Amino acid sequence: MTFLLFWGAILVLSLKAPQPLRKPLAVLFPLLAIFLAFQGNTPLQRLFYSAGWLLYALKGTILLSRPAPRMDPLGLLLYLSLWPGMDPKPLERRDPEVSLQGRWFVQGWATMVAGSVLLLALPLLKVQSTWSVLFCVLTIVHLGYSDVLSSLMRWAGFPVGRLFTDPMASRSLRDFWSLRWNRPFVEMNQLLFVPLLSRWLNKGNAVGGAFLISGVLHELAISLPAGGGWGGPLAYFVVQSLGMRYLPKRRLLTWLWLLLPLPLLFHAPFRQQLILPLLDVLKSLPFLQSPQECLSTLLWLAGWGHFLVLAASFQVPTRLGWHEELHRLRPLNRKILWVYGGFIVGMITSFGALILRLHPLMLAGEVGSLYLVGLIAAFWTARLTVDALVFEHSDWPAGPEFTVGHTLLTSLFIYLATTCWLTVLFNQANKF
Repeated sequence: MTFLLFWGAILVLSLKAPQPLRKPLAVLFPLLAIFLAFQGNTPLQRLFYSAGWLLYALKGTILLSRPAPRMDPLGLLLYLSLWPGMDPKPLERRDPEVSLQGRWFVQGWATMVAGSVLLLALPLLKVQSTWSVLFCVLTIVHLGYSDVLSSLMRWAGFPVGRLFTDPMASRSLRDFWSLRWNRPFVEMNQLLFVPLLSRWLNKGNAVGGAFLISGVLHELAISLPAGGGWGGPLAYFVVQSLGMRYLPKRRLLTWLWLLLPLPLLFHAPFRQQLILPLLDVLKSLPFLQSPQECLSTLLWLAGWGHFLVLAASFQVPTRLGWHEELHRLRPLNRKILWVYGGFIVGMITSFGALILRLHPLMLAGEVGSLYLVGLIAAFWTARLTVDALVFEHSDWPAGPEFTVGHTLLTSLFIYLATTCWLTVLFNQANKF
């Protein structure tokens, strides 16, 4: 409730506060957020309070530092909710020329799914390392979800950029910190801290000062929730600031400088208080108790997943204009295509129903059911092969909905084929 009131105050005051009060309120919001961040009783509450309240307080500061914004209502709502970027300008109005970036969406979705699979696999692999969990979480959120979100924001008509721009391609620390990594922090420094510090310092020192402020903010977001490890995040950003000035532009040196001091940023108290409990939660999930339990759940989901394929299949005639396109064919050819489509729908329906009905036999390795699940695996593998070798990107109709739909549908095909092959391989391995 407190968070909602705080968020509502930022929204109302950013729109309605009179000009003489805007600058005092712009300073007050971050101070109030820091005070409230200390009110959490658990590490998770303190993480939510410190990161969430401080993020939106700084957004309020940016809005209040300008005249009352004339923003698109949806843009303002997204700016103060889902969108982590600090610059409100791309959300001021929608541009009909802006469209979804297909590459961002596909790359982000694939990265997010891969990171999630790896994260869920850690308990099955008996992995105890908190660093592994942290790597998966950063991959899912920073390199996966961020690209999906950016592409969907553009689909909504807002000309936003990527939050993380291929950070692995960085050739220098300046390239990494200024252009590729965590655009919200870059925007925050550009809009707030560098202009403020430039009143007293030259540009180079102002940038160094912004790194120090980033270190303090990370102390509030990492050390405060963990209740320890103070000084580590600040020291990490001091090291990075020195590297920005003096480190030669070499890719290997850049990555060594970024990664070797990483334990200062994600120190042991943070990993013990916030990352280790996440690993414990994963270990407690019933379907991750053993490989067989996991496979059982995957197989149930694969059965129902066939009916998701049908939900997409029933849209094909309308989406792809079959009624108009097939009307040009001779009646026999038109009927053949409709009959073939009906047979495929019938096969997919049968596959889903048989998996749900024969689920126990498939897990137990009954011979007939294994042949069936192997047939289903081969069917979806062939479908993926055809998609890769026969269909071309130019074959698909233009439009973001087709990019998103094709990506999600292909992901489902991969899931169905992989689960069925795993069922076969699992039973074969148990025979030896």
